[in-house]
This record gives sequence, structure tokens and C-alpha cells, in this order.
Amino acid sequence: MTLLLLLPILGLTWAVASAARPALRGLVGWKALAFLLLSEVVLMPAFWLAILVLFVRRRGTDRLRVVALALALTCGGYAVALTVRCFFLEAFHIPTGSMMPTLMGAPFGDPAGGDRILVDKSAYVRGPVRRWDVAVFRYPLDRSRSFVKRVVGLAGEEVLLKLGDVYSRIDPNGPFTLARKPHDVQESVWAPIAPSAAFTTWVFTPPEAARTEGEGTVVDASGSVVPVFCRYPYRITDRVGGTSGGPPEDVFDLRLRVCLSLDRLAEVKLRIIGVSGTAELAFAPGGDGSVTWTSPSSEVSTRVDSPNLHLDGAPHVVSLATYDGVVEAAIDAGAPVEVLGRSEFNPQAASRASNVEIEVSGGKATFAGVGLHRDLYYLDGGPGSALCPEGTALRVPDHAFFFLGDNSPNAKDGRLWRRKVFRMRDGRVIRADTSNVHLEGDAFVVRDEWGIERVLPRSELTGPPQSEACPFVDEDLLRGRLWCIWWPFDRARRFP
Repeated sequence: MTLLLLLPILGLTWAVASAARPALRGLVGWKALAFLLLSEVVLMPAFWLAILVLFVRRRGTDRLRVVALALALTCGGYAVALTVRCFFLEAFHIPTGSMMPTLMGAPFGDPAGGDRILVDKSAYVRGPVRRWDVAVFRYPLDRSRSFVKRVVGLAGEEVLLKLGDVYSRIDPNGPFTLARKPHDVQESVWAPIAPSAAFTTWVFTPPEAARTEGEGTVVDASGSVVPVFCRYPYRITDRVGGTSGGPPEDVFDLRLRVCLSLDRLAEVKLRIIGVSGTAELAFAPGGDGSVTWTSPSSEVSTRVDSPNLHLDGAPHVVSLATYDGVVEAAIDAGAPVEVLGRSEFNPQAASRASNVEIEVSGGKATFAGVGLHRDLYYLDGGPGSALCPEGTALRVPDHAFFFLGDNSPNAKDGRLWRRKVFRMRDGRVIRADTSNVHLEGDAFVVRDEWGIERVLPRSELTGPPQSEACPFVDEDLLRGRLWCIWWPFDRARRFP
């Protein structure tokens, strides 16, 4: 009876493991060995050994029943696994860094590196495509390949990139509005800033007001008639460690997070100062907090006092963030307090360096675990891009979408996709990614949009091939929405 109960479990597990094996291509060393042991050395022999034991122990027609049961379980297991893979969940490997820091690619082309993800293939059957979704789709210029990027532009709207942000409008004569990420999406895209934001590297004025105690830093302003300032000393840019792709851009959308405790006389102010204004989270003596947004252009100051922003003297994790026109402050895991910063598109806006500082006055404050993160910063792509020159808007066709990579300086995405169009004398039109076109002698060797290798003699063309931008993905090329990272285990998490 025990074997009868164990048999379907072993059969189904083995079938699922075998169906998942294609997603593990490139694993080497102990990782490949562990999976091989699981799927072929443990599950398969255990499955058939259980069948053999049942076959030997039983007599007569029971043997035929055991064989029939084994075949039914094997076929049923594979059917379940393949049904899940075709219609519900499919595993993919991330080979490149175009979606860093959201998804990590294989370092230096190492096939064993890179995240392994599961994609929900029924997501767009159950509901619409949402802006900011991370989706897998067939590459429009080579449909034999699958890409993973973030949805930035929706069908039927115009999209514009400015200072790293996304603006959109439906009415071609209306104003552009800033596209904001939902809170859960924003939490998943914050990227740590390099060099390290260890608080000991900050500049203290005066320097003697700060001292290290254990794992924290105590800033003592109780004996000073002027406030003590703590400033981040480095330039804050859009670069992820180890990336390139042109000169760095200054970033304003930032998050400052610190474990903070203060005495009853201390007043602390956290500030993010940037291109569009200043965000400030202030704690008055006694611990009452407020968040303020001040715009330098209109000299408008918006302040919000909230009971959610209160310190009681014990250490608490405090965060101040600016992103997509919103100023957000929170303590620990409490509900964030928001202040609207900016929403309109300003074509005259010019980027300048951001500054992050902390001001302490009247007493002592202890800081630990200071972290500084930046938001995604989308570039227009430079010469040759569909969004160049800067300020160019794209009208997304109906039933199509515009995708960008999170690691914008190093992403091959909708900004940069271009194809060659070959018109043949027999009426055929062949389209191919420009990187898949090579001239060999008197013929073009191409890999067309269907992934088929072709040789196109010049004598069979009506003229030179034409180059054109191809920035959009048709809705019928979508394969699903990112559901989770499942490997490596230390990065495993679900996505909103």
C-alpha cells in the first residue's frame, strides 16, 4: 500500500523535473550534478524500482494492472508537466544584464550564471497588459528568440522619455503626464548606489561632532549653536556597478534609508535635493515627524504632518524617497506618507547633480545601516534611436507595446531595434535584424524575422535593402508576465 501511494508522487515529480530540464541549460559543476542526481539518479530509478517491486510481489493479472498503472502515471505526469509549461508556467534563463538590477544576467558570458525565472503564461489571458510589467515576448526581429523587458508604453498612446522618467498622453494635442510606478513595483526596482554608502564615508561638518559607537554612528549636536550636517560626498548617477554606455547621467529619484534613534531634544532632517525641488523628512524634538516638498521654480512648499511619522526614542528604520513625481516617507513597515511633487512635463528642465544630506541639531542622534538607492533611469538611446533627438515622442500602435530594459545604458530594447527590409523581384519581402545581416560576396546572408537562415543574391533584389526602426512588440508576441525568480535561491522572490 505504501508503494502504491509513493508511485504517483515519484512519477509526477520525475516528469516535472524532466520537463523543466531545458530551462537549466548552461548549469555546470555541482549545480548540474545535483539536478542530474535528482532527475535521473534518484527519481527515475526510484520510480521504476517501485513498479518492479509491485510487479514481483503480485501475481496473475495484477501484473498487468501494475504495468498499466505505471504507464498511466508516467504519461499522466508528463501530460501535467507539459500542460503547466505550455499554458501556465514556463522557466527561462537570463543570459544578459539588460534588466539589471531587477534581473541579473550571466557575468562575462558564463552560461552557469544568470537568474532563472518562472513566467506566468496565463497572465494576459486573465487580464490586460499593465505599464511596468516585466514580460517575456518573442523578439519581433527574430521570433525564434525570447526577450524579457519592462512594459513602458501602452497601445494607442504617445511615450516620451525625459531626465530618466516616462511621460505619456493619449490625446496628441494634450499635455504629457508623468507615469508613476505603483508602490510595490517601485520597491522592487531600487538599485544600490556605488561606491558604498557606508555612513563613515559621508562628510560631517563639523567633523568632531560624529563618532563611531559599535555598529552605529553618533552625531552629537547638543553642545553646538549651529546644526551638524552629514552629506553624501559622491556624484549620484544612473550607472550600475560595472556598466558602461556613454557618459553618466545625474539622478534625482532616490531613496535614503537609515536606522535612526534620537534623544528627546534632538531635531533631525533628512533631505534629497535635486533638479525639481527638495524633499525633506523632519523630526522635531519629541519625535513628531513631517514630510515636505519644496519646488524652487514656483517657490511652493507642501508639508504633511502624520501620526505615522513618529519616533519614540527606540531605533527605527526611517526612509525618504523621491520617484516619479512623488515624495514618500515611512517608518519601519508602516504605511508610507506621500506628498505630490511634480506631474507635468517641462521641456526646459535640465539635469543637475543631486545632493543628499542629514541635518542634526539640539541633541544626539544615532545612525546605523545607512542605505542610498536610485530609481530606474531611462535614456533616449543616442544617435540611431527611435527616440532621438531628445524630446522625440513615439506613438505606440494599437495592439502593440513599447518595451525598455532596466539597465538602460546597456540594454538592446525598443529604442534601438532596427531591421533591414529586402524586397525581392518575385514579390517577397524579407525582414531581418540589422545585426543578423552579413554581406558575403555578391549575396546577403540573413537570419529573418522567423529565425530562418537565408541567402539573398543581389541580383534577385529590386534595390538596396532599406533600414527602418522597429520599436514595438505586437500583442500576439507576448508569452507571459514575470512571476518569480527561483534560482539562485538567495535571490528568489515573487514579483507584483
